[in-house]
Amino acid sequence: MTAKLLFVCNNPAFFADQHMHLAEAARAAGHTVLVAAPEWPGAERIRRSGFAFLPLNMARGGFRPMADTRSIRELIRLYRVTSPDLVYHITLKPILYGTLAARLAGVPGVVNANTGLGYAFIDDGVNTSLIRRVLEPLYRVSIRHGNRVDLFLNQDDRELFLESGMATPKRSAVINGPGVDTDCFFPRPETKDTPTVVLPARLLWHKGVQEFVDAARQLKSEGVIARFALVGDEDPGNLASIDREQLQAWNAEGIIEWWGYRHDMPEVYHESHIVALPSYREGLGKVIAEAGACGRPVVATDVPGCREIIDDGVNGVLVPVRDAKALADALRPLLASRAQRAAMGRKGREIVEQRFGERTVALQTLKVIEHVLSGIRFEPGMLRLVIAHAAAPEYLSNEADAQVAFAG
Repeated sequence: MTAKLLFVCNNPAFFADQHMHLAEAARAAGHTVLVAAPEWPGAERIRRSGFAFLPLNMARGGFRPMADTRSIRELIRLYRVTSPDLVYHITLKPILYGTLAARLAGVPGVVNANTGLGYAFIDDGVNTSLIRRVLEPLYRVSIRHGNRVDLFLNQDDRELFLESGMATPKRSAVINGPGVDTDCFFPRPETKDTPTVVLPARLLWHKGVQEFVDAARQLKSEGVIARFALVGDEDPGNLASIDREQLQAWNAEGIIEWWGYRHDMPEVYHESHIVALPSYREGLGKVIAEAGACGRPVVATDVPGCREIIDDGVNGVLVPVRDAKALADALRPLLASRAQRAAMGRKGREIVEQRFGERTVALQTLKVIEHVLSGIRFEPGMLRLVIAHAAAPEYLSNEADAQVAFAG
């Protein structure tokens, strides 16, 4: 069955980095694919990939009643004009407003990709608590679409949505997405340079950046010889963004290096010896999977989205959240042992190849999309079986299926 699929995301760079391979797999399978996103950095990459790009006016963060009402109306018009068979929403705002718009516009099928809970669910402040109180009932109303599936990147996020009535057991599942291109991210022996620890992420407070800086300061005060680098850029559209002045101050202090945004992420991992992600919570830590694919050990926090990829003591180390001392204690022995880093790196590569490969995840997601398009009734456990079956070795080894899903 071929269909018209419309992908909707309020951050084109995020779509291009993490979801365009799924759109390419859908196109290779014979589907017509459209992409709607704001006219921001990343939009041109989507166009160069040959997709019909539909500019969309939608802010990334915050809730502004007038602007958000206009966004919903714009989505309704977009869905009525393009008449997609299925809309694939990515991130919170497109899910919240897009599912409501799809129901009002009569779109037959919806798949919502919950890529993480976002600042409103992670931060414990008064303002974000108030946002959650508004957000949850609004979400319950907005997602009442009869043929909808909600995909999550970890079981904790799914359970939170189930307990809050924002998802249903029959029509929700966990998927190891968005996956990693294991051809692009490949192992390379580490250099003999000064051991380097990198934290690659959007530079937000809840990525554990302060804890990373504090751990680096502690280790350097002990005389540990190592480099510590932040890889990423500020994110002004996010309430949790670290401002440029703070990043420059840390860099000037000499405790950490700020490498800025890098397009050549495989090279970043190859330049590193250890990867750190002391995040407060993740959807699924793609950085961890990328580092593992490149044969690098990871020190991360024992939180949803990190613990799903790291087998503590095998391919990395898990530490308590918001604990700079524990982070330093975990990094210290790894910085001192090349053999331990190599052993963990080998296991990391194995785990990513088995469970987090881009092709596997794309095929699983396409199978979910096909089931939604078919309009069949979902029984308990059906989605989980669909996803597991699509990842089974005997299924993946079917050359015809592989060619359909990944040609081109």
